[in-house]
Amino acid sequence: MIVVIAYSVRAGIRAVEGWSDACAFFVADQPYLTGRSAKGFFLELERRNAALGSVCHEGTAGNPTWFARDYYLELLSLSGDTGGRKILKKYPEKVSYFAVEDGRELTDIDEPKNYR
Repeated sequence: MIVVIAYSVRAGIRAVEGWSDACAFFVADQPYLTGRSAKGFFLELERRNAALGSVCHEGTAGNPTWFARDYYLELLSLSGDTGGRKILKKYPEKVSYFAVEDGRELTDIDEPKNYR
């Protein structure tokens, strides 16, 4: 079974669209992201009342990502293997970044060879 990114994004938005002011997307294959970074990301972007957000390390953006309710319709319009990064690129001036200390936290493990 192949699950495209946009399907997962739409499912997430539909689950929260009636009651949340913002949402964050995490990927399941990012094993080095620490709980401290995840919590810090949530708290900081909420404190900033961020419109859009992303974790980053030394200028490289990664997951998780953050979207205020104003972007839910655009997220629902995504299709195929396109995720929310498309929206972050469309509005770069609106993106708040949360820096993590260790760049390894952005590592995305997609294949068994990546574990080595």
